[in-house]
Amino acid sequence: MNEKNIAVLGYATSCSDSNKERAFEVGRLLALRGFTVCSGNITGTFIHAFKGAKSVKGHTVAILQNTQRTADKPYCDETLYALDTNAKHQMICDNCQAAIVIGGGDGTKKLINMFIRLKKGVVAIKGSGGAVNSALNDNVRLVDNPEMAVTVLTK
Repeated sequence: MNEKNIAVLGYATSCSDSNKERAFEVGRLLALRGFTVCSGNITGTFIHAFKGAKSVKGHTVAILQNTQRTADKPYCDETLYALDTNAKHQMICDNCQAAIVIGGGDGTKKLINMFIRLKKGVVAIKGSGGAVNSALNDNVRLVDNPEMAVTVLTK
């Protein structure tokens, strides 16, 4: 995998229209700066980040559980498989230099803490809900929009 991977963390099932727009813009901006967009799913928030990256011919990587092998993945350039959720989360943290959070639930909270323990950057977009609205670790930087999120992690 490419050394310039940024994970997009968020809702795996569904997300609001505003989070779809945020995710698309995050993916697009990361790709324009030469970063690979990485996620742990190909639904919800993540498919929109992948679409954003692909809109400017960027590279995408999905790290999925073995049970997701039959999933439709037209926006994935590369797919890696893990035995279970814990292994998937570990692979995401090991293979990405930082993470951008757009909402998310309990899995997102777990990943944020894993990134922080590894001393990797985590930026969360204000107003995106879920994990971002909860008590975040002091090491998570809150920003107002996708442009700020990408700029903070890629400068």
